Amino acid sequence: MKFSAANHSGRCQEFCGILSSQSQQSQEFYEILSSQSQRSVSRVLWNSQQPIEAISRDLWNSRPPIEAISRVLWNSQQPIEAISRVLWNSQQPIEAISRVL
Repeated sequence: MKFSAANHSGRCQEFCGILSSQSQQSQEFYEILSSQSQRSVSRVLWNSQQPIEAISRDLWNSRPPIEAISRVLWNSQQPIEAISRVLWNSQQPIEAISRVL
């Protein structure tokens, strides 16, 4: 089979279209998860018997987690920047979060 520049270009455009579509779907999925995560965080902060574990589970993988935390910790005595630092840099997020909170 001969190499055809036109055929190659068409396949590249098709592949780029697939990537673009998947990227848009990923963004929409993230927005849905983000809104659900915020409601979930509010719920676990008020109702959980083990809030540190619940916060870690719900927020550790959020990108960026500081936005979700800032929405539910309005009355915190600790600065939001400190929470952000430990979430991004700690190798032991549950212990780090418990130190800050």
